[in-house]
Amino acid sequence: MVGQSPWANQGFPDSIPEVRIWVENHRLDGAWGPLRPGLAEDSLCFGPEITLGQTLLAAMPNDTFVMVKVAWSATSLAVHWLPPSAGGPGERYSWMLDGVSKALADLPGSPPLFDGFFWMQGENDGFYDSTSNAYAARLASLVLDLRRTWNNTLPIVVGLIDLQPAWPYASVIREAQVGVSDAFSNMGYVETAGLGTDGVHYTADGLKALGRLMGERWLELKGYRSTPVSARYSWRVHSHGNLLLWFNKEAVPATIRFVDIDGRASAWATCPNPLNLSYGRRHAFRSRFVQLRAHDGTIETLRIPAIWR
Repeated sequence: MVGQSPWANQGFPDSIPEVRIWVENHRLDGAWGPLRPGLAEDSLCFGPEITLGQTLLAAMPNDTFVMVKVAWSATSLAVHWLPPSAGGPGERYSWMLDGVSKALADLPGSPPLFDGFFWMQGENDGFYDSTSNAYAARLASLVLDLRRTWNNTLPIVVGLIDLQPAWPYASVIREAQVGVSDAFSNMGYVETAGLGTDGVHYTADGLKALGRLMGERWLELKGYRSTPVSARYSWRVHSHGNLLLWFNKEAVPATIRFVDIDGRASAWATCPNPLNLSYGRRHAFRSRFVQLRAHDGTIETLRIPAIWR
């Protein structure tokens, strides 16, 4: 969420005045200003906040958005972000609440409703067996504590961590993130498999895609997306026991691939309509997700029903 990729030559506007942002980190003392590049690791870099803001504005052009970015690199939920109900608060958790309070106190007018929380974290917890196995419980505590503090129905979007050799328990973290997102209402996740990285951090293309995906997921949670997934795709069980993924005529994607829980993905292939996943008999799928790529390059991630995995 910090962002460590240069923003030069990425085609960003100098600023996006419809989005006001307060940044609380090691480099920038909090102050309100328009959303702009340079609010990341250093003034030459950007984070997913740019395309997140652009995605929300494109869907709701008459609205004004207010963001608080509180992000530090190389932190864990087990220590730094540990929520109070899980034995915390961790130092960064406290800094986050303090930063948000300072931002609200400096914002003119009535305080706005807390209407979204975006979480891209978990890699450091994926270094160790103990912290990865405890991640689900700690993430659930984070959700409960934030909702008690800010908004009981706070929409929360989680980015699944990427599969990299640096964190050997990535699949455990990803499973926890999916499970917790499924367990809570008004909460969802985005698949990050295939987004550009340098092996540790997201590249410029990866950061732009991450922000867009998070924005689209928030729009789905809020009901602002005009054609939700359920209206475009459906699972059907054929009389022979085959599992079919059926697409509405106008939603047939260009290509398709399968993604495992650890982030490994198959090659993109032409997608028939309907797609037969079981080929005549029921069996366990290693893959947890189906990714559909449309002709315009946008990607939709669907989860294969549990009974077929």
